Amino acid sequence: EEAELKAEQEAADNLADIAGPADLAWLRGAAAWLNYESQIAQMYRFVVLLDSSYYISGFVPADKVQELKLALSKELPDVRVCADDEVGAQTGDALKPPTKLKNNWFAKPFEMFIDMYGMPEYGDIDPTGFVAITYSVLFGIMFGDVGQGILLGLIGYFIMYRKMHMPIGLILTRCSVFSTLFGFVYGSVFGFEHVLDPLYHALGFAQKPIEVLEPDAITMLLLSSVAGGVFLILCAMLAGILSHLKRKQPAHAVFSVNGVAGVVFYFSLILLLVNLVAGLHLPFVGTVPFYVLCLAIPFLSIYFAEPICCRLEGKPREEGVGEMLMNGFFEVFDALLSFASNTMSFLRVGGFALAHAGMMTMVFTLADMASNVVIYAVIVLIGNLFVMALEGLFVGIQVLRLEFYEMFSRFFDADGRPFAPLAV
Repeated sequence: EEAELKAEQEAADNLADIAGPADLAWLRGAAAWLNYESQIAQMYRFVVLLDSSYYISGFVPADKVQELKLALSKELPDVRVCADDEVGAQTGDALKPPTKLKNNWFAKPFEMFIDMYGMPEYGDIDPTGFVAITYSVLFGIMFGDVGQGILLGLIGYFIMYRKMHMPIGLILTRCSVFSTLFGFVYGSVFGFEHVLDPLYHALGFAQKPIEVLEPDAITMLLLSSVAGGVFLILCAMLAGILSHLKRKQPAHAVFSVNGVAGVVFYFSLILLLVNLVAGLHLPFVGTVPFYVLCLAIPFLSIYFAEPICCRLEGKPREEGVGEMLMNGFFEVFDALLSFASNTMSFLRVGGFALAHAGMMTMVFTLADMASNVVIYAVIVLIGNLFVMALEGLFVGIQVLRLEFYEMFSRFFDADGRPFAPLAV
């Protein structure tokens, strides 16, 4: 296959040997005309011919209807443009509109990640804003360094976006803002951990807010990562409830694992774990009413969620009692497993913050072994670039994994199709 492609490339490169400039111009014109006619032919599937009239139908953004009517009235005065409500057209579930994402300047670049996962249904929740905030903050926590954050933003905008036209450059630019902010929290500038101490002293602090590699700070970072993960998972589950309501699935919004029952069950497990491990002795937690109302009833709701939802929504079910019990067991088992794995997965947030500080410590350990200032500077420079490239890649992938697996799966079905306007 590679040999055939090379032969075709050589034939294309040698086209000038068999055709003059006038012939090449004609061939280019013919190719452009064929391309145009091909696109027109592909649009025929949107057209219906009845008697002597042609009808073409399609979706138009609501705020563009009047603009389209005005444009066609000028160019094609004999064409009549009608919206659905003007002709009494019936639209329903069989004719779902495509989805056009609308986001502000900050969130818009993150639509690339949504498109990678799949488009939300028309009228469903658009997760772009949620992704823009959580992705940027988590990236900043894991890649906190003032100098590297600023440099990452400059590379992302001027080289990756402006020069190489890579959309991800705008995402890195936004992430770099939070990397810089958390760099001030960690007190790190290109790995120099105490260069900002005069600033903290001027602000009235005895030292920087977090000394990342101290034992107490390590424990705090890891526990904070888990607590943040619990908060984000609960936010995703609440979004799942809202999504079920928007899809007109109230039974799923109440009884499913990502509904009210799942939220109560998961949050109660967290409270019980905190009560047992931390010994806080929270009121009501651990009492008999707590076990009944917050654990037993939600557990049974999740276990029998499928038959309950089918009964309330009037959907037929053909499975027997044994199969229903077996499916319920696996549903609850999967829910418990996902609760545990999703929560623990957020440990990587604190882990990568520690890894970043550890890698820079290794760079300066090597630099301190240098015999002169020039070699010291070269090692620090190369080390910073290496850590930026390696850590930036790993952090970007790991945060995207958290978005897709730990959060999206709880509220985002991606059953929609993108709005793709006809264009020649």
